[in-house]
Amino acid sequence: MIIAGIHVIRRLLFVVALILNTLIIPGVFNLINLVPVLVFKRSFPIASNTYYLWSKINAWILFRLHPCQWELPNVDNYHQQHSIIISNHKSWLDILIISSLLQPKMPIIFFVMKSSLKWSLPMIGFSSYLFGYPMFSRPSYQAIKHNPALAQADITALKVSFNRTKPYQCYCLFPEGTRINRIDRVLGPPKYTALANLINLMRQQNQPFNIIDIDIVYPKHQASLSEFITQSTRMKIQLTQLDSSSFPDTQRYETDIASRGKFQRYFKRYWQQKAQRMTLS
Repeated sequence: MIIAGIHVIRRLLFVVALILNTLIIPGVFNLINLVPVLVFKRSFPIASNTYYLWSKINAWILFRLHPCQWELPNVDNYHQQHSIIISNHKSWLDILIISSLLQPKMPIIFFVMKSSLKWSLPMIGFSSYLFGYPMFSRPSYQAIKHNPALAQADITALKVSFNRTKPYQCYCLFPEGTRINRIDRVLGPPKYTALANLINLMRQQNQPFNIIDIDIVYPKHQASLSEFITQSTRMKIQLTQLDSSSFPDTQRYETDIASRGKFQRYFKRYWQQKAQRMTLS
């Protein structure tokens, strides 16, 4: 009974701490960087330190304050290097988990996000926009049919973000998108275009880069942040280092059907292996 009561208190403190960290630090970041970003297209150097501080506080809130028992991987071998991170995805809690786990070991992670989150995530959404995260609109087939230019809108947003000056290129994307309504499956089917274009941008730099796959293993049937807060008792995170040179040619992904099919078949097979690995975890 006493332990259960302590867990309830820790969950309540987790909610309060998460709300405060979500509002205060991103709020300060927005105030400091609003004019520099909109006028000069760049943020103050202090922005990076603000982001790392936010991630460190989140790490304590997630991994120490919440009563969930975490099984975390060793991240000591990860360092400042060009990187692509892929992960399964259920809710925006995944962004907190990934940034809390890998920062500040790795460069600042630019998450590929839906443009609607710019306004629907309090403070954090607008901070992400100011920071230069690629915001995807994911236009429907009908919208593209009406306006073919929309077909390249998301890739253009990715390239604009990628071409911003920064010490290292480090991006995280969720190939399956958000599948909060498909909790009956370990993984949803992947999307390929953003990943293929991101790998191609990395290769064009002619510099080594990592591809890191993260398995976020939730308890069965858990899908949302609210369920994590009230129900979660155990979580497991796994990291897998992938060989970037093993991925097929991406230079002609957009223009050559054979190249596109080869890349999609390769990654579909890997995604199926990931699903099997997570099922056994």
